[in-house]
Amino acid sequence: MIRMVLTCGTAVFFMSLPASLQTKNAKPKAPMTSEPSNTELCSATYRAEQISGHVVVIASGSHNTGGFKTFFVQSTHQTSPPAFTLWHVKPTGMVTQALTPFDFAVGFAAKHLVESVVVHDASGKHSVPVEQVRE
Repeated sequence: MIRMVLTCGTAVFFMSLPASLQTKNAKPKAPMTSEPSNTELCSATYRAEQISGHVVVIASGSHNTGGFKTFFVQSTHQTSPPAFTLWHVKPTGMVTQALTPFDFAVGFAAKHLVESVVVHDASGKHSVPVEQVRE
């Protein structure tokens, strides 16, 4: 079971992802087998913070139209550092024809110091340093 964090303004929502969305191989493949043509690796810039026993990884980027659904999937393998893949589902039908920025976050519990996380995306593998935030 994977926990995914969705952020909306200042609210943070935790949800579980079904097994079909979990990355099972080192080389990322589309997690939604029912719609492989609409799901593809996304690309962004990343930052990460650790505070109060949790690490939050934030992706910031933009899509060339509206209607994209962006999400992280955590590797099902216990890796050190923790690894994630950034995906998006391309819109179908009519969409706004405007550059659409996004910020998307995923979080996980961490009892010990986490120095970095790894994010795989359309641009490759990124090692993201984790900023230690004091309360």
